[in-house]
Amino acid sequence: MFGEMNNRINDLEANLERKITQKINQVIDKRISTEVSKVKKDVNLAVDTLRQDFDQDLKSVEDKLNDISKSVKHTGERDISYNLVIRNLPESANENLNSKISALMREGLKIQTISFSNVERKRSRNEHKSGVVIITCKSKDDLNQIMSSKCNLKFSRQYSDVYIHKDQSVQQRIERKNFQTIVDVLKSFDSEIDMRGAEIIAKRYVNHQQSRREGHFNRDMQSSRNEQSNSRHHRAGNRSQRDMHNNTHTGRRNDYNSDTRREQRDRNGEQQRHTTQGRW
Repeated sequence: MFGEMNNRINDLEANLERKITQKINQVIDKRISTEVSKVKKDVNLAVDTLRQDFDQDLKSVEDKLNDISKSVKHTGERDISYNLVIRNLPESANENLNSKISALMREGLKIQTISFSNVERKRSRNEHKSGVVIITCKSKDDLNQIMSSKCNLKFSRQYSDVYIHKDQSVQQRIERKNFQTIVDVLKSFDSEIDMRGAEIIAKRYVNHQQSRREGHFNRDMQSSRNEQSNSRHHRAGNRSQRDMHNNTHTGRRNDYNSDTRREQRDRNGEQQRHTTQGRW
């Protein structure tokens, strides 16, 4: 009997211990899960805040870098989009450059009302050659008006040697200089090669094209003259036919009038004879 009670007590203790252990484990797991969730939430919040702060700092750094880059670019390269270069404008000591440019606009380009933001002459490396003049227009319309009117310079006795073109960056001038060097080397092998503006041309091809155009023009002119000559001959032939017709008609009319007058004279003579016989 005591043995059964002892076994039962042992079973109760074992079950109680197991239940207590399970309960404690459940409580601990729940508490740990709650704490872990809380920690995760706090960590995520801290990470999000840190990420936002980092993004803001990164954007601020990027903006500063962009500002520095723009500042360096603006300092290193000037804005030349409104600039024009004038070459071969005679240079003189103590010159009034603004007056010279105004006279060039008025007398050479036939433009009356244009003013500039800046006018500057660059010193030439060649003492015997005038330095180029850089003018800065106030608007694109003024720049376009000058570029469209520069063809008038070739008709001016005073400004026929003056040349106007858009300003170029340092890189563009270097490229053009290198391009000119290549053309000079090619010209040493073929004198027909030349450079016009930014284009390499072969003079023989240009002359051939010009000869072809002149040939077409001459043929067209000859054809036009032939057509005009044929038209004149045709009109002359028509006039000759009309004259022959008119002469024939006039001759017939004259013959008819002559016959009529002859018959009238015969009748008058006959009447006169009858009258004379009646008197006798």
